Amino acid sequence: MAIALVVAYFIIWNILIFRQCAPFEAFWNQLVPSWTATHSYHCTDEGASALTNTIISTISDFIAFLLPMILLWKLQMSMKQKIALSAVFAVGVLVCIVGVIRIYYYSMLYFGSYDVTWQAYRVFGTTDTELLLATICASAPALKVCHDGYVSSI
Repeated sequence: MAIALVVAYFIIWNILIFRQCAPFEAFWNQLVPSWTATHSYHCTDEGASALTNTIISTISDFIAFLLPMILLWKLQMSMKQKIALSAVFAVGVLVCIVGVIRIYYYSMLYFGSYDVTWQAYRVFGTTDTELLLATICASAPALKVCHDGYVSSI
């Protein structure tokens, strides 16, 4: 079910990106006075779609964090291994927290400030932090090789 949700989210969001403005080039040209004077166009609210995307993305982060945690405690393994795996998945909590912070900064960017340039760096920073933490969380299980395998025998 979670995979279907993520796939549907991916497909719908990619369709919506290309349907944001009609005609498509209006997304870039809507701020060019000479273009807007000679063309008819319609664009949806960029802030609402970006904020919706961020909220759905954060919800999927929570789902990706919670599903393995629920299954983890039902596995037949030692408590030490369960605690170690929980520590790896704890980075997933940080991803979710940063996602919630990113929702706040997106809402401030589009609905709470007139100075988009001043607010945008916070959105970029939280987006980068969320992506990097997610990459670390996804890569962390490979560290077991360092503990059990070649690296520990050197």
